[in-house]
Amino acid sequence: MVGDTGSDINFSGGVFSLFGFALAFYLQAMTQTFPFALGTSVTRRDYFAATLLVAAVQVLVFGILLYGLSLTAASGLFLGALHHRWRVVGLFTLGVGTLLAAGGAAFVITWQKWWPDIGHWFADAPRSAPMVWLPALAAAAGILAAWTVVRRATA
Repeated sequence: MVGDTGSDINFSGGVFSLFGFALAFYLQAMTQTFPFALGTSVTRRDYFAATLLVAAVQVLVFGILLYGLSLTAASGLFLGALHHRWRVVGLFTLGVGTLLAAGGAAFVITWQKWWPDIGHWFADAPRSAPMVWLPALAAAAGILAAWTVVRRATA
């Protein structure tokens, strides 16, 4: 189904299944629920506005899920490389190290009373920074870390 795996572009159409879902969903919404809504004295304007609102929320949720899955892929790549290189000991070491680092950071931030400053930064920063650029930077760091681990891993 994918075709020549040696080509530069491999396309399976998995994400396009969302378009098929949306097409079937809204086709059924119009054919099944529109007559019912009119029968219960809902105006055409209210029905259309509500259906449009559902579509907007659906697009937003699918976009967030797809973006989250792309970040998950980068972290999964890193965790898979770490497991391949050092097995379970590497995963446990990463988990304990992450907990210790996050706990230490939380202790220092609380001790220095930096929480309001951090909150102000998130509130005042352009929306693209915490919602796009920081996760993209984290994904890039995960990919770079995975490559660093895989370079020394045995087959």
